[in-house]
Formats: sequence, structure tokens, C-alpha cells
Amino acid sequence: MPLFYAAGRGDKEMVRFLMHSMDLKRLKGEPGFRVLYQLTINQLYDIALEVLQNKPTLAFFIPKKEEDLKFHALTALADKPSSFESGNNYNFLKRFIYSSMEPEDIADYRRRDQDIEAPTSNNFVADNGGWGNAVKKRLHAMLWKVAGKIDITGRLIEPIREKKLLHSQALELLRYLCEQAIKLDFSNASRIFRLPLEQATSVGIHEIVEEILRLHPYAVSLENHKKQLIFQQAIVYRQEKVFNIIYQLKEYSAIVLSKWDTDDNNALHLAGYVAPPQLLYRRAGAALQMQRELQWFKVFFLFK
Repeated sequence: MPLFYAAGRGDKEMVRFLMHSMDLKRLKGEPGFRVLYQLTINQLYDIALEVLQNKPTLAFFIPKKEEDLKFHALTALADKPSSFESGNNYNFLKRFIYSSMEPEDIADYRRRDQDIEAPTSNNFVADNGGWGNAVKKRLHAMLWKVAGKIDITGRLIEPIREKKLLHSQALELLRYLCEQAIKLDFSNASRIFRLPLEQATSVGIHEIVEEILRLHPYAVSLENHKKQLIFQQAIVYRQEKVFNIIYQLKEYSAIVLSKWDTDDNNALHLAGYVAPPQLLYRRAGAALQMQRELQWFKVFFLFK
């Protein structure tokens, strides 16, 4: 299928061309399932969502072979931590720009010569929510005018804007996939969610974990091959943002933290093991590493 290969190469223009020349409702079964995976793994999230909206059944398609569930679009999302806000470590300036930016701001800051004086007509006040909103809009416009003068070439702001747009598209796709998947019966929904949940936990994509648990609370009891629940896995991989979700599920905390895995380890034992090297060295210096490890060790006693 040409669309499959174009999606596999991440060729957005070719994918668009092929989609316009075919009926998207013909994308069904295993071929459609694989195309959706290729679109997602290559971060063509807006196109993947368009395909899903035309063929929602692809979100809860169950392949004949159990191992082929690894090609579900949710699993592809869970393999892309940089597609979510949690997977990006910005410095203070970039965090500030990111948090105050809307997708349309890339056009606003380029219009550096626009008039940013606050309108004074009563119609403006009535139509836009009062003077508080008017002041907010004026400050926002001033921010992007200053930013535009500082960042003349767009090398700082434009990549952040594009990244935030990508994050927004990934979240929209995630929510749509989960909302469709829960239309399955309890058992099959759990089959779809298990692998993405495990993968998202291991790399710290708390957005995926939260969305799955919100729509399918039973997923808190899904286990990996070592019989570890997601919060035990979060301890193993030192993913504090995922682990912190447990504070929203206090009724499960005692059960989760006292459960034993196949190696006879509970949460206390898992916290006592040394973190994986690639995670341990995030903190420079032995003192900071030890401090961070001790924090994990103390977590167990918070729920006693």
C-alpha cells in the first residue's frame, strides 16, 4: 500500500496527496491499523487524528497475533517522550516562553510593527470579557513584540512554538485513542492499554498514564512480565512524575506499595536498588545522587 510506505518515511506531503486521492473509510483492519501506527511513530499526529476521525474503529482494532499489539498507535505515542511536555527539559527562559505561548503566537510575534495599544471602545470591553481581558491581551501583545525584537531570526521562539504545537497534537491524538479504546469490553481494553502504560511509565510520560487511568481506572492493576504494577515500575525507573499520580489514588496506595513481584521485591526493596545508570547520572555529584536516592527510599513510609 503506497500510503503505508509514505507514512513509514514520514513524508507528510506524499501522505496528504495519497489521502486526498482515496476514501479514508477504506482504511480498515490490519492494513489501516499498520498505517495508523506508521503515522504516529513518525509524529504525523494531525494526519493520524484525521484518519481516526474517519475510521474510529482503528483505535480499538485487535490484531490476530497478540504480539502485534505493539503496533498500536498508543504504543507508538508511548515511545515518543519528546512529543509531550514532560519529555522536554527547558531552561527558565524557554519554559517561560513555552508556558505563555499559544499556537498562533508565532504569527503574532513576527508582526512586530503592529499597533498594540489597548482599544478603548465599549464594544471591545463588551465583546472580549471586560477590561481585565483587555489588559491581559495588551500585555500579551507587548510580550511578543519585545520577543520579536530580541529574537529577530526566530531561532529561539519558532522551534518552541512548533514543539508546543506538536505536544498539543499528540495530546489530542492520545485522548481520542483512549476514548475510542474504552468502547471495547473490559478485557480487550486492558489488552490495548497494558503495553503503552508500561512503556509510558518507563520513560516518564505521565500524560499517557494519567489519561489511561482516568478513562480505565482498572489499569492501575495491570502488571508487567515481573508482576510489577505501574507505580512499582515508576520506582524502578525513578519516574517521579508518574509515581506522584499515586497521591490521587490513595485507596490503592497500600496495596500497590506492599505488592510483591516475581523476585519477591516490594516497593521498599525496589527503592533500595541502585537506579539505572542513565537515570542516576542526571544529577551531577555523588551527594546529589545520594540525596535523590534517599528520597525514593523514604517514599514508602509516607503511606504507612
